[in-house]
Amino acid sequence: MSILSIDPGTKKAGIAIAHYEVRIAFPYTTIRYKSKEEFLIKINKIIKKEKVKKIIIGNPIDLDGRSIKTLNKVYEIIEFLKEKVSIPVILIDERYTTKYVLRSMRNAGIKMEKFRKYRDTCSAVVILQDYLDRIESFKSC
Repeated sequence: MSILSIDPGTKKAGIAIAHYEVRIAFPYTTIRYKSKEEFLIKINKIIKKEKVKKIIIGNPIDLDGRSIKTLNKVYEIIEFLKEKVSIPVILIDERYTTKYVLRSMRNAGIKMEKFRKYRDTCSAVVILQDYLDRIESFKSC
């Protein structure tokens, strides 16, 4: 059984995956799309192939905790996905995710061009690992 993580954008989304038994998030891919329908088709293929039972999506909010209104298209895609899939879709705070990924890549000596190529997938990994770590911390209470 797998959990899928999505860091959505208006034209592409980073995808990460974790298996319940392992509880470690791994980069999966970056998908590109021109419409929410194309997005759904690509996500459904991954859901079937990887036997996904839950989707975690990074919720694009600003530093004050409010939704970023300029990302209406992203919210449209998220709501469309929630309506069309039969598995749970959970939104979690993604503030600082891209900054964390950028800092980590810089510390590792990775150039900006590679950062641009992998930032969405790496952000999806961070979002998913954060979710998995929260679940584990609740279990130990």
